[in-house]
Amino acid sequence: SCPRMGWLGRSSPLKPGAASMEAPTSWSVDLIPNKLSVRIYWHGVNRPGGNPGWGWTYVTSGLRAHTQKELMLTLSQQGKERARDYPQIPLILFAGVYQLASQGQLVDDGGRSVFRERILEKFRAALYVKPRIFPADEVPRDSLRLILITDEEQEIAENQGRNRVLSRLGSFYRHYPYPYWI
Repeated sequence: SCPRMGWLGRSSPLKPGAASMEAPTSWSVDLIPNKLSVRIYWHGVNRPGGNPGWGWTYVTSGLRAHTQKELMLTLSQQGKERARDYPQIPLILFAGVYQLASQGQLVDDGGRSVFRERILEKFRAALYVKPRIFPADEVPRDSLRLILITDEEQEIAENQGRNRVLSRLGSFYRHYPYPYWI
């Protein structure tokens, strides 16, 4: 059993889970007026065991002004949250990336960020990877996807490399090359 089981699951951004009466939708949140916004997509997510559910994919717009690639993060619904009950922590995370990018501190594919405190109760770091499985017209071609990882996974990434973590997650969740949702 994997301690991440409650957060990770198989996902299909285009097919809503049958358990909800809500329809897929999206909206924008202005984080830094006229500088950074985030488009949030509410869509179907299939969790472990094939259980349908819902999730949010966050896509930034505005990081490119500081030569930082735009970022994506997908979170799966944990209970009975509705579309507008989206977790706020990704917005704080993206605002922090914007601030660092404005100072010339950029992230790219293969990079990793370690957080001072855990986010979403269990994640200590993020790996940056090329995005997979999301409508191409919805995200910039050279964007990056964040894969949040636990303390244990962070230690493995540090000592054995990020590909070891990604391949183990992909194997566990039976999603090639790695799961992109949390």
